Amino acid sequence: MSSNDAKNILCLVTGALALILAALHFARYKKGPKQLLRKIEWPRTFYVWLGALAILGGTWAFLFPLAINADFSKEGDGAALRQMLIYTTGGVLGVITLGENHRKNSLEKVKNDQDHIRQVYAERRSRYTTAIEQLSNDKASIRLGGVYTLLGLVDEWLADEKTIPDIEERHKEGQVIINNLCAYIRSPFLLAERAEQLDGPYAKDLQIDFGGDKEKFDANKRAFSRDKAALEEERQIRQSIIKEISERLQDIGTPGSWSKFDYDFSNAHFFYFTPFTFSHFDAFSHFHGATFTQGASFFWATFTKDANFFRATFTQNANFSEATFTKDANFFRATFTGNADFSKAKFTEASFFGAEFTGYANLSATTFTQNANFSEAIFKEKPIFEDTLNNQTLKAKFSNKVEPESYNFEVSHNSPYKIETWDPKRNGIKFTIPKGAELFDPDRKATVTVTNYIYTQNDRLNFIATKKNR
Repeated sequence: MSSNDAKNILCLVTGALALILAALHFARYKKGPKQLLRKIEWPRTFYVWLGALAILGGTWAFLFPLAINADFSKEGDGAALRQMLIYTTGGVLGVITLGENHRKNSLEKVKNDQDHIRQVYAERRSRYTTAIEQLSNDKASIRLGGVYTLLGLVDEWLADEKTIPDIEERHKEGQVIINNLCAYIRSPFLLAERAEQLDGPYAKDLQIDFGGDKEKFDANKRAFSRDKAALEEERQIRQSIIKEISERLQDIGTPGSWSKFDYDFSNAHFFYFTPFTFSHFDAFSHFHGATFTQGASFFWATFTKDANFFRATFTQNANFSEATFTKDANFFRATFTGNADFSKAKFTEASFFGAEFTGYANLSATTFTQNANFSEAIFKEKPIFEDTLNNQTLKAKFSNKVEPESYNFEVSHNSPYKIETWDPKRNGIKFTIPKGAELFDPDRKATVTVTNYIYTQNDRLNFIATKKNR
């Protein structure tokens, strides 16, 4: 074959293959009506490319040395050039094949990951649906099982960084479950209205209440025992929810894994002791209209968002000692039938407008850095703004960096006890604050003295109760 013939065939084959590959490429990405070439799937297109490159490489390996009149004698370089072109073609085809395998493996991995995520979502949502159904079961053990399933699911969502890297997405899934747990706490339980009666012994008399009818007496007593057991079972379930939530709202004095969730306990009836000791609420917490009939402890709790106790009712002791409210603390028309301990609490904006205190209200060593509103409040015992504990004088403190009008101590005219006030001045500005309290500068760092005194959460309430009985 002559050199010119080799050149012509080489150009013809190269041009034809180039046109075919270009047509395949543009047909695949062309916008507009679908055409035959656009229907060719990528795997088939890949093999066309692979075949075309093999033909092109083989053609160049055979014809190019002829086209340049390479020397094919024993000592010439034609054979070496042809061999080099064949090796080069093989290498290019190998690299392309490896790249395609990598692409396919990557797609397979993505598909497997997506399938795994779908399976995780499906499995957890199936467990979630089953657990929600269990909450309405008549048997307390099944309801409790549903509760612990939901608690575990929240922890799983939060911890699953590998499957769901987006923390917001994990938080969203957890919030849905938290909403259901809060809804369970808010749901009415009719026997709770009779908690005071059912918590005591059976008190009816055979003769007085049933005229000696033993059959009615026994039936009523059995019904009482049945209701008493049902109340205690439900109390244990709801206490378990609060206990598990509370444990996840703290981590050795710092926010816990559940602290960034919103909690809506509005209008809930807490017919059991409610411990939120050391809890960190870093989102919105709603307790408005809630009723606490067995005592509540928010000792050393922290609220970094608004804390809403609007019209909440505490029929026993309420412990907010050393709690911190960095936003608005709303106790508007709250009712405290037992003792209310706010000693050493820290308020930014506090509203006790129309609040009613039947027991002692201890506000000693409490700090108010902005508004403090006690207007229309009712105190049936003298409010405490100064106290002595372990030879230390504890005085409530009010910031001197606010407008004097930010403080309002004009209690209701129906209040047996008023808030006695005095008028200290700071930088020529007169403030009206409770007697025994003092002004302070929130911009100055306080010197804190740490003692070895260790006390339980109820010590301060017991201390108040002791004073009351003197």
